[in-house]
Parts: sequence; structure tokens; C-alpha cells
Amino acid sequence: MFSRNEWKLGVQVANLLVLTYSVYDLYQNPDKLAQAGFDITLSAANFLCLSEHGGTIGEFVAANLNFAGVGTAYAGVTSNCPQSSRTVIPAILKATSNIITAGTLYFNSNDKTEQQKPEEVRNEGSRLKFS
Repeated sequence: MFSRNEWKLGVQVANLLVLTYSVYDLYQNPDKLAQAGFDITLSAANFLCLSEHGGTIGEFVAANLNFAGVGTAYAGVTSNCPQSSRTVIPAILKATSNIITAGTLYFNSNDKTEQQKPEEVRNEGSRLKFS
């Protein structure tokens, strides 16, 4: 279906769209600084961690922050505070984006740790090869 690189690229594009929406939302309503600031920071961290040079610890931290982002989306919808309230559709899209990004970061982190295991010895007939 999709290769890993295509999937990661798609998730990066989705995070750039969320980043753009968050910046636009902050521009339109400066009272949402805390909420939009978290979304901007999280989207930028996701974009950087999904790049080829993202570290395993950064990916783990960003994945956990994405789950915190799901909580902020829920709190924004259910709170009665006019400064932090969101409409339902953008909140659902943001929460879905956070869950997909967190899963991608977790699986990407697992792939990197599997690739860093010591060399395995394969016995192919009478010859030993290291891969």
C-alpha cells in the first residue's frame, strides 16, 4: 500500500497543515496563545522528529506529547472557557492527527532500535556471513 517513507512524508505534510492552521488561528484570535502555542510547538516538533535525522528519544517525547495534545483537544471542546473552546470538527481532526502521528513516531522509533541491534550471524551452508 504505502512505503514507510511515503507514510512518514504524508504525516509530515499533515503536521505542516496543522501548523499552518494553528498559526492562522493564533493570528485571527491572539487570546488563544496558550492553546495555539502548544499546537504550533507540537506540530514543529513532530515535523522535525519525523525527518531522517530525528532521534529516538525525541520521537518518544514527541509521541507522548501527541497524546497530551489529544487531551488538550478534548479539554478545548468540553470547557466553557471562550478563549480555549474549539469547534468540534477541528478538534476531532487535531486529535486524529495527534493519534496518527504518535503511532507513526512509536513505530518509527521501534524500527530504529531494531536496526541498531548487534550484527546477527547467519549460517548459510559452510560460510558465515555478517549482515
